[in-house]
Amino acid sequence: MKNYIFVLTLILVFNISFVYAQDTTELKNQEYIRLLIEDDLDLYYDLINEKSQDLSQNQKFFIYNECKKSPLFPSALNLFLGFGIGSWTQGDIDGGAIGTLGNIGGLLLYSLSKEKNYRELGLNIFISFWLIDWIVPFSYSNKYNKKLRSALRISRIVSLHITPNINFTQTGNAAPGIMFKVNF
Repeated sequence: MKNYIFVLTLILVFNISFVYAQDTTELKNQEYIRLLIEDDLDLYYDLINEKSQDLSQNQKFFIYNECKKSPLFPSALNLFLGFGIGSWTQGDIDGGAIGTLGNIGGLLLYSLSKEKNYRELGLNIFISFWLIDWIVPFSYSNKYNKKLRSALRISRIVSLHITPNINFTQTGNAAPGIMFKVNF
């Protein structure tokens, strides 16, 4: 009887250790994928795509929610500080450079010009790029998150995208607006 209990105990311990080993391997794989994403999604896209094959949908959603980029903080930085600072913090080099150069160019034209027309042009350039800076993080995060979903092989996600935009009327006036897009 004691031998029987001993054998059952060994089998139980072996099964528990086997399950634990599987769990730690999956966790290491999840952590590895997350580190690859944080390092450079574009560079490691194919490797992330390959490694995510072995993950469940729940694990993929967990990684996605942990690594996706939100546009709210960068957009607020761009709105209140300008100069593409929010885009730089988001990792958007192109958007940050455009915002920085556009705002600096507008300020330089405004401050260095003596003629009223050039000063107005400089102010218009500054305000235009300031508004563009406010919108760019939304565009960048949508593009980045779409690529992240593709790399993780996440199939359909129901999502609502709200993007501020500027519409120009036939008379040339700018009218602020909001664009809604539902994906499912």
